[in-house]
Amino acid sequence: MGTSGMPAPAASGSWRESTARLLWHAHPARPGPEYAFLRESEWWPHERLVDLQLAALRQLVGAADRVPFHHERFAAARIRADDLRTIDDLARLPILERDDLVRLGVEGMRTPGSWGLRARSSGSLGKPVEFLWPLSQMRWLDAGEARARSWFGSGIGERRVEVRCRPVGPAQAISAAILNTSALHAPSVADPAVLHRLARSIERRPPSMVWGVSNTLYAVALALLDHGTRVRVGSCVSGGNHLHPHYRHAMEEAFGCRVFERYATMETGVVAHECPEAGSLHVPAEGLIVEIVAPDGTPVAAGETGDVLVTALRNRATPLIRYRVGDRAIAPPRPQCACGRGLPVFGAVAGRSNDFLRASTGARIGPRQVVDAVRPGLDGSVVDIQVVQDSQSRLLARVVQRASPRQEADRARIAAILHDLVRPPVPPRVERVERIDLTPGGKLRTIVSQMADRA
Repeated sequence: MGTSGMPAPAASGSWRESTARLLWHAHPARPGPEYAFLRESEWWPHERLVDLQLAALRQLVGAADRVPFHHERFAAARIRADDLRTIDDLARLPILERDDLVRLGVEGMRTPGSWGLRARSSGSLGKPVEFLWPLSQMRWLDAGEARARSWFGSGIGERRVEVRCRPVGPAQAISAAILNTSALHAPSVADPAVLHRLARSIERRPPSMVWGVSNTLYAVALALLDHGTRVRVGSCVSGGNHLHPHYRHAMEEAFGCRVFERYATMETGVVAHECPEAGSLHVPAEGLIVEIVAPDGTPVAAGETGDVLVTALRNRATPLIRYRVGDRAIAPPRPQCACGRGLPVFGAVAGRSNDFLRASTGARIGPRQVVDAVRPGLDGSVVDIQVVQDSQSRLLARVVQRASPRQEADRARIAAILHDLVRPPVPPRVERVERIDLTPGGKLRTIVSQMADRA
């Protein structure tokens, strides 16, 4: 991909960067010590990281044992903090379901005497869940984010553009600006005027990093390309939704840089992010333990798909232990990365637990399979797609298309592909739309299914 003639990112060392670095280190939730620790620990041997996790897990379980909900479950499983001899003993602890958090709320999950920032999920999996982020958790989360950004070439204080799932009110916008960051709420970019302003802002002043929801960054990239513009951004980090091949290709073309993948949840923070050397997804093991399991809680084999469980080691205010986050993932072929870091490898996100098509054979068909089969992107008329399966297994595909002599032929091709994948009771309908509605967090759901409950 050529980048000649494109503007380079602004030179480092500006007063904005210096001020942002000073304030980042001065803020109680954005400390230097944890960040310095993480820059060292990423190179520890895997066994040393496991020892660190085990020590933190014992402390977490000890705190959780003071919560009546956890205490009763630990007693039923006949396990306490002192019984955790190896990290494998984590599997003896019961799985925490999302419905438990919804039912009990913050007060029912709170460790006595604890406090923290009250936060909530976006609700993309149903009713939002609420939880606390104590100061210690926020410090580790921010340090982990800073380490990830450093991997991607964006240092503390360097200009960034962020398109977030969470709303950006005046306080959040000011906080971001202080740290030399422009922040927008992802759904706002569906407004053509906002999209135009954002694209022109990136064109005028290319940042060291563009970070945000994948489908929204795809829209920004298309806006630049349709305008005949390529810029040179330091790096692009996609999260909040699938990084489909057509998203990645358009971003690389428009932003003139590598695109990295990031997987996170509101409840636990970053779960995994891409390795700059080897391309695998690393788990920030100093603060998390991540499992990919079968329905009975046992690990799935390499290459198999299972539920994602996350244990947030640094949150002792609302302990999340073996928390089923509602996503499914493919277990990695190997636990370690070729880059030499001791951080474990995650695998690949398959999709939300309720985002798949149910074929007539009973097979699950996820977003990646649909996109790989349809092949939307820059080379054809199809810009993007959403497939809806109703409770009777009937399919409706909504496609955003460019004006092209191939429009009708492409829609017929998509109908045939979906029919072969799913074998629904009636032929799939394929409709051209101007745009596909987004979730409240600004995400485009490639699959919307009412059949998931029949899994």
